Amino acid sequence: MIVPMKTAVTSIIYEFICIVRHLFGLIFTPYYTMRSIALRPSLAQAAVIWTIAIVYLGSLHASRVWFFMLQMGVLCTYFYLATRFFKNPASASRVAVLFSYTLWPTIVWFFTNRAIYHVLPPPRTTSTLGIGFSIFFISFSISILIWKMILFYLAARYSLKQHFWKVVYTIVLYMPIAIALTYIGYV
Repeated sequence: MIVPMKTAVTSIIYEFICIVRHLFGLIFTPYYTMRSIALRPSLAQAAVIWTIAIVYLGSLHASRVWFFMLQMGVLCTYFYLATRFFKNPASASRVAVLFSYTLWPTIVWFFTNRAIYHVLPPPRTTSTLGIGFSIFFISFSISILIWKMILFYLAARYSLKQHFWKVVYTIVLYMPIAIALTYIGYV
């Protein structure tokens, strides 16, 4: 079926507006935003987020792109199968979209890290400004990590549709898989 050009351009603009709106929502109201994403998952939005991550990783190290895709595939498959195990099946697209939005903290951290590197490259001195910047950078990185953990938990929760402890158990059971994959791919 051929889609008229005007309709295609309109839908692309709409998807980008939704992505930006969801990004700001994930920063300020992550619980509400992840819930709204779970209710109306859009594979087009997930594809855009994955493309941003893949293009960035490809610009750094092209061989890591395939491994990143493998990791995300294993992650989505694991949580999709977990929904089946808990007899509360969710669609594969819902799981993929929710976990694609957990990439935003990583993307923000990498782009910010690259910008900071150009503004203030290493080595940093032990002066007051150097120590102050290091403290700022570590605080920023920790806050991004906490944001990532919150989004990961919410994605798991809305994928599994289970209470807190079952979600935590499922995440804990996934951690050895994630650690093994990371070790194999990056060491």
